[in-house]
Amino acid sequence: MEKPFPAYEGDKPYFFVSYGHGDTDIVYPEMTWIRTAGFHLWYDDGIHVGTVWRQALADALSSCSGFIFFSTVPSNSSDNCLKEINFALEEGKPVFVVQLDDTPMPSLLRLSLSDRQALVRSEYDEATFRNRLISALSTVVEPDTAAANQDSGTRSRGPGTDAPSFVVLQFTSRSQDPDSVLLGDGITSGLVRTLSAQITYRVIRGRESDMALEPMEIGKARNVRYIISGDVQKAGDRVRVTAILTNTSDGEEITVQQYDRTLEDQFALQDQVASAIWEDILPHYIAAEHDRARHLPDEDLDAWALCMRANSIQVVDRETRDERLSLLERALEMDPRLAFGHYSLASSKMDNVINLFSRDPEADKAIALSHADRALTLSQGTVAPILLVNAYVHRVFGDEAQGLRLAERHAKMTGRESDALYMSLILLDRAEEVITRADRDSNFNVLQCRMFGTAYVVTGQYAEAHYWIERAVTHAPRSFLAWSELANVLGYLDRLDEGRSAVEQIKKIVPTWTLGGYEKGNRTGWRDRDSIVEALVSGIRKLAVE
Repeated sequence: MEKPFPAYEGDKPYFFVSYGHGDTDIVYPEMTWIRTAGFHLWYDDGIHVGTVWRQALADALSSCSGFIFFSTVPSNSSDNCLKEINFALEEGKPVFVVQLDDTPMPSLLRLSLSDRQALVRSEYDEATFRNRLISALSTVVEPDTAAANQDSGTRSRGPGTDAPSFVVLQFTSRSQDPDSVLLGDGITSGLVRTLSAQITYRVIRGRESDMALEPMEIGKARNVRYIISGDVQKAGDRVRVTAILTNTSDGEEITVQQYDRTLEDQFALQDQVASAIWEDILPHYIAAEHDRARHLPDEDLDAWALCMRANSIQVVDRETRDERLSLLERALEMDPRLAFGHYSLASSKMDNVINLFSRDPEADKAIALSHADRALTLSQGTVAPILLVNAYVHRVFGDEAQGLRLAERHAKMTGRESDALYMSLILLDRAEEVITRADRDSNFNVLQCRMFGTAYVVTGQYAEAHYWIERAVTHAPRSFLAWSELANVLGYLDRLDEGRSAVEQIKKIVPTWTLGGYEKGNRTGWRDRDSIVEALVSGIRKLAVE
């Protein structure tokens, strides 16, 4: 196969690439995208006519910043590759093993690379595989994206046609207190780790020089779409962390989040805050991605953008349902290993069954479970949103105990309890445990507020239920489910005119809404638990509406 580009020659950091010569058809494409991502590569194209072959290899190995070994059947049996690996190890070079097939490495290679974990290509979808390799290589060499693209004559795709990319800037301290400085550094590192473990994102840590640039300048220089930045304040044993998500396309701040914590275990605190930051900015960046995907020309839609356009569609009838499903199916045809695509399809199928938009509910239940489990496998259980959708799908259609276990894993991973956890507890007759979490001073999202309301309704505490459900409606005034729950609790409180007004709001959002359909959806969502379903619809019956 024709060599894809010249081996790097210059004074910047580079990686030495070792591979089997019988593998050029699969190795060269991998080398090409790695180079386009901003890493300079040296390989045997750099041995010029008239040079001593062994000396050229030794010089390149001695001067490299890291060593990439593409493990395959031919390379695993190559004496030259083994010699290159041993030389790199003797020189103390960082070694990265990329296993391009599933053939086990022979014992001699395993002995040499015993403390190096291989990145196995078949275990990940394309986006995850590339993100993890880029993140690993970035621990040794900072990507030089602009220079690499200029050298190779390539141009990155237009804005919005690829998965989102982030730079995490150093969280600064507003004082010279050493604890604040260390905490800021820990939160920055934690955010890089958290985002790097996700399924679709390219994540880099900002340089000190980035701090002096404007957001649009950072976006252009670092080839990223979003910036996460922030600061840390400390007063006694209290800590306040502020996090900002900025769009580099226009320099506008998308959201600002604030966290007040007690400084007890600093390492636990920085991990919890980093997870909380990501959990809170996630819906804001997704909204930005939805908007971007809606405005892309159809010919520029890749698998990621198709998913984002699909997820931006509010399903209110079978026409919008079919439009959304068609886009998701196209995305998975384009990239069958896109975990985010399987996650989105599972979530969509589940919603269609619950909201009575499914033509074949039993078939769609099985499809939802299958795609949820596939997304979990592709992401290796390391992605919080995928854990969450699995918790939902198993709670509704699969193993109830598994749904609770997955929700608990999600809470442990993020340091925050989700509505899926509360739903599982209510389903398992543990509503009182949910009520103990209902702290009016905490910043709960709309789904958590709805679950607190449900827990109070199930236990007959309607005034408290009204507080939480009204709060949910304020958060999400276009949620027909929140309005339905509000109408229900208003019925219990004998505020019948207000309850009928709430029903009118529901029908503005979903004109086909009926009490019978709402009850049927609750029976599906709550697995025919009469005590829960009756609690969620009896108040609406008092309104005498249909």
